[in-house]
Amino acid sequence: MITYKLLDDRKDLERGIRDLLEDNCVEVYGVTATPFVDKITSLWEAGVLNINTAIHKGNIVGYVVFVIDTEMATSVDFMCITSVYISPEYRGVVNVSEFIEDSIDYCREDVSRVMVSLPSNSRAIKLFERMGYSEYDTTLIKEI
Repeated sequence: MITYKLLDDRKDLERGIRDLLEDNCVEVYGVTATPFVDKITSLWEAGVLNINTAIHKGNIVGYVVFVIDTEMATSVDFMCITSVYISPEYRGVVNVSEFIEDSIDYCREDVSRVMVSLPSNSRAIKLFERMGYSEYDTTLIKEI
């Protein structure tokens, strides 16, 4: 059985999240990403972002990283999902839609919108569309 728990203890961070963050970077971008992992860790410790975990038999097997922010133009508070990752051996075991909804439940009372930014070629786009998400904005990026 998979359970979900908002990360609230440094020992849980050390117990599995750091390894999963690293695995995600290697799988998605093909690089080791210790600076990225350290940045996520420090932002979590500062209370800037939240990490919801998927746990199976005491092991962390997935995470959803999110922040609560305010859209400046409208002053509307929203949840921004910045990263979702499930260990390869637990894909198909963890119900990703349920996991994301569980993460949203942590801030449902405080926000009126949920935003997620995905690469344009991401398989996750279909998942979020099935969950009722629709295209909202266009983001352009330039390497400098």
